[in-house]
Amino acid sequence: MASNEVTDRSAKPDAEASRREWLSVAACAVVAGLALPAVPGQVLPADAASTRPDGENLTPLPDLPEPVAGEDPILRMLKDLRRALKKPVEERRWVMAVDLRKCTGCFGCTIACVTENKLPPGIAYRVVLTETHGTYPNVSRHFTPTACMQCDRPPCTSVCPVGATWKRPDGIVVIDYDRCIGCRYCIQACPYGARYLDPRTKTADKCSFCYHRVRQGLLPACVEVCPVGARKFGNLLDPNSEMRNVIENKRVFILKEDLNTQPKFYYFYSV
Repeated sequence: MASNEVTDRSAKPDAEASRREWLSVAACAVVAGLALPAVPGQVLPADAASTRPDGENLTPLPDLPEPVAGEDPILRMLKDLRRALKKPVEERRWVMAVDLRKCTGCFGCTIACVTENKLPPGIAYRVVLTETHGTYPNVSRHFTPTACMQCDRPPCTSVCPVGATWKRPDGIVVIDYDRCIGCRYCIQACPYGARYLDPRTKTADKCSFCYHRVRQGLLPACVEVCPVGARKFGNLLDPNSEMRNVIENKRVFILKEDLNTQPKFYYFYSV
């Protein structure tokens, strides 16, 4: 028994040494990997893409193949967007549409919007209205996502006493946060309840179709994140765009049409 005990004890240090040696080699490999230089072309410098308005001095967008029938709608809208950015701003009219047949009320668009725009608690540009119909157990729910309608005749711009909000040539209604005095006139004037007062800055705020993303060739966050492809976005003036196809071939409608604000946020049913 003594012989066996000595044999067992002598084997343990060897196994432990082998384990320590393996861990040492693995640690060296990790450190070496961290020390390797970055692969050329994989990391862009901080100033590679400017944030100046109207797409000035931005990194040139890569050319993408022309859209083909049956391809992914997100990819097609991305190509439409980048094609539009190569045109003068007067030849763009950004619009959005929501397929109410597809919307499942997952609130993914709301979460993506809050995250992308770093909104404070209690503020959301993307509000999803929920309606319940019927009597249990025959109950159905209907979801209607809302946001700033980017009206062609926006009542919010004319009431601003300091000219802090206006409509751009490409259709997006914007706010100059440095000029805004937080009087709330525009908030009261919006018939869609799409404007808010940021409690941190005490200035008006709202959806801008993620203009900071659009001018860099990216789709609005809510469009990109929708798991069922219920949102459409693009240049209404492009006859070959996915957005134009929706407007011309679907029975689109708008909210509060009687107000004649001419919103550029549409709704439709795919089937």
